[in-house]
Amino acid sequence: MSDAFQELCSSPAGQVLRVRCVPTPTGGLHDVLLRREVRGRVASDLEITAKLPLGPGEHVVQAQFETLPNKIAWYRGSIEWRVSFADPGASIALGGSEVEVFFLPAAPIIPFADAVWAEALRFLCNRVGVVGLRTRAEIIEKITRYCHTGHGLEYDTKEGAPRYGRMRARQFRLNSYMKGEDPECCCYDQASAVQVFAAALGVSTEWLYMEPYGFIHTTNLVGVGACNNPFYRDTGSDKVVMRYDPKRTSFSNHAFCRMDGKILDACAGPHTGTETTQEYIDNSIDPDPKLYPYPNWERAGLESDIFIYPPVTTLE
Repeated sequence: MSDAFQELCSSPAGQVLRVRCVPTPTGGLHDVLLRREVRGRVASDLEITAKLPLGPGEHVVQAQFETLPNKIAWYRGSIEWRVSFADPGASIALGGSEVEVFFLPAAPIIPFADAVWAEALRFLCNRVGVVGLRTRAEIIEKITRYCHTGHGLEYDTKEGAPRYGRMRARQFRLNSYMKGEDPECCCYDQASAVQVFAAALGVSTEWLYMEPYGFIHTTNLVGVGACNNPFYRDTGSDKVVMRYDPKRTSFSNHAFCRMDGKILDACAGPHTGTETTQEYIDNSIDPDPKLYPYPNWERAGLESDIFIYPPVTTLE
């Protein structure tokens, strides 16, 4: 994680300022201070500096931020522009403009390597609540917990079918997910959401697929609550059943993410990056051999059954 956060401006006014100047008799260069105050929902000021040529005509000034915040920040609203000359008290008001600026911990990565969605950044700042976070661990914990608990989706306890992503095609319907167009989801959707939202902030994760997986310990299944029987609607049973109940169902496979060797699961748990892979397996899967009679099951899943998929590359 770089200490110097990067800025992204979705408004041209935040990148280039065009002004028409009245030449001085000498037509020389003057040091100027371009000061802009971001008003609206934010309480802080953004300050930039540049040198402005005072020759006749229209000039393009490349203005730079004087300081960058060391945390995720989102500024939007009206900015007042003013040119201040080196002479005390001399200044020219240039009017105002609307601007939106995001300060991110790192450059966005695949699937946002070419251009990050402003809508995704707004969603992360407003809905997920990443403003003010500094570390990758804080960011990924916030994203994972939001996808599991805050977004309001419910696991498809009938079939476990994906609603927002095509796993093998590495596609994800991000716009639909942010709107919550389908109330149900599955583990593939949740793993993709975690990876894509993290990528928008420059945080890299691995997308993991595990098969076999197995019977789960009682956990907080997304939108369902306490559950050790993820397809209880399919069998007409309860969310939580006795260990050897013949109607107890399992995950034949499961998808989740990993960052720096720690597991992120926004489908069950949630698991927010505090466990190693083996610790996650121990805390999630019931390994009792009596639950896995041949030929329906051979065994519970192991760490060696995990396959690392390529990252999500296509967004809709």
